Formats: sequence, structure tokens, C-alpha cells
Amino acid sequence: MRRFTPIDSTPSLDEDIRALMEDIDASMADFEKRLDAERMRQPRPTATSAPAAAIPSPRVAQPPGGSVPPAPAEAPPPEAPPVAAPPAAQAPTQDGGGGLLAELAAEASARTGDSVSRRAIQQRRIHDALDRVYRFFEAFNRHANALAPTIVRPYRLDTQTAYTDLRWQDAMVKSRKDSLSELALLDFVAFRVRLVAPGPVTVTVGWSRLDAFKKDMHILDLRSAEGMDLDGVVEGGELVMHLAADFPVQITFGANHESGRIDVLSRNLEGFGIAAFACQPEDVTQQFLDDLGRFLLARSNSLPAALQRAHCRAEL
Repeated sequence: MRRFTPIDSTPSLDEDIRALMEDIDASMADFEKRLDAERMRQPRPTATSAPAAAIPSPRVAQPPGGSVPPAPAEAPPPEAPPVAAPPAAQAPTQDGGGGLLAELAAEASARTGDSVSRRAIQQRRIHDALDRVYRFFEAFNRHANALAPTIVRPYRLDTQTAYTDLRWQDAMVKSRKDSLSELALLDFVAFRVRLVAPGPVTVTVGWSRLDAFKKDMHILDLRSAEGMDLDGVVEGGELVMHLAADFPVQITFGANHESGRIDVLSRNLEGFGIAAFACQPEDVTQQFLDDLGRFLLARSNSLPAALQRAHCRAEL
């Protein structure tokens, strides 16, 4: 390639520029021929390998002497810097923090769940026991009412007055749930039967204990005979009263969810009076119910052993 001639040389500037452009064109044509020949000597890529994209070569002016410098080796593309993984998201704790607060929150939640679960199991046990009581008396009453047996157990008001030769009449059972929901639990089961004597019972009450006797009549659900004066007749400083021939025997089985037991309140069960008992739900077995039924029919004089006596006020 001809060297650029300064402006103050003999040939004109236009001729020098034209000669320079011709030399550059000739050098580029020769460089492209050499590049094509080099490509022909390279092995052809296989069918599975993708052909390398042709990289356009820059046009380089050929230096004097006609030699072409070797093509510089292609540098591998710079590797992309590794992308750091985003930090794992931490689940928020119940108290908005971690450590001790999270531990205490988890323990409190587990204890609350256990308490709720135990209470639900306990309520279900009581419900199932009351359901067994109801189903037993439903069938028991049907058979006993049909038989109308005689109850040989006497009921004494005092040493001189007693109801004897009693006959079974109109036994019934009812129950109530603690809400109107379909999943409501039984709140109580109540049994009642009327025992009837052959006729009105006459009792003599002194004036000093008249008020107390009238209170007892209310508690025991006794009443005067139909058509008789409620206050009775005064004879020799005492009041003679005629009481109706019938009186109730009642047993109420109530759910006590706070204590996990069944509270039993009775009227005129073993004799005239109010008595309270308690039992565990698991104690209400078929044997328990059979023993109670036999006692009510006066076929046994012993209440079920699982009935534990409890204190109650007579006003109940």
C-alpha cells in the first residue's frame, strides 16, 4: 500500500487519495479470498451441531509488503455473573416475632387445642351416657306401664302413717338438649312415675309442726285429697288431713360439664324426701340401668353402687 503523501509533495492531493483508496480496496479483496480459503479447510459441522454465526470481519488496510496479519482468536463471551437466590421468606409468627415469644405462642396454642379437645370428648361421653339413660327408660316405662306392678316398698310419713300397697302408674321420661342445633348435646333426662295407694291417706299433724308439714308437702309434691279441706279438721288440738292417694317418684340425670360427671337428683326415690347422687358417664352401663330399674320396681332394695351420695338442700 502506498504511503500517504503530505500536502507539500509534488503529486496532487486528489491523486494520492485515489491511490490510497484503491490500495485499501485491493487489500480487502485479498483478505476475503484468504478467509474463504481458510474456511474451506475447516471441517464441516455435523447435522446436530448448530452452525456458528458468521461474524463480519472488519476491513483492515493491508500493510506495505502485501502480508496479511493473522486473524485474532475469538475471545469467549464473558460469563454472566451468578444471580444470588432471594433470601427465603420467613413465616410470620403469631406474636410478630421469633425466639421465646414464638415458642410460648406455640405452647399456649397447643395447650388450648388440647383443652378444647378434652372438653369436647368429655361432653360427648356425658351426652352418650344420658342418651343410654333415655333409651333405657323409654323401653322400661313401656313394659312397666303395661304390667302396672304392685310396689311393696312402704312410704312412711311418720311412725303412724304410711302409703302401702302401691301400684305403678303412668311412668314417663323426657329429655332436653342444651340448644336447638342439630349437634346439640343432652342437658338432662328426667324420669317420673306415680305410685298410687288404694285410697286417700289420713295424717294427723300437731299445731306446733303444722307449718313445717305444709312445707314438706310442697317439697314431696303431696296434695290433699280431692274435695277435702286443705287445712283439714281440728280434733283434740290436732289437725287431721286427708292426702291424695298418689305421689310422684322422680329422678333427674343432669349433665355437669364443669366436673365431667352426671348429677342425679331424686324425689321420693328410697322413701319420702329429696336425695342427690353423682356418677361418672362410664358408670352408666346396662348393669347400672338394670339395677336401677329393679329398685324402682321394688324387686331389689339396693341402688346401683355407682351412685355416690352427694349433699343437697331440701329446698331443691
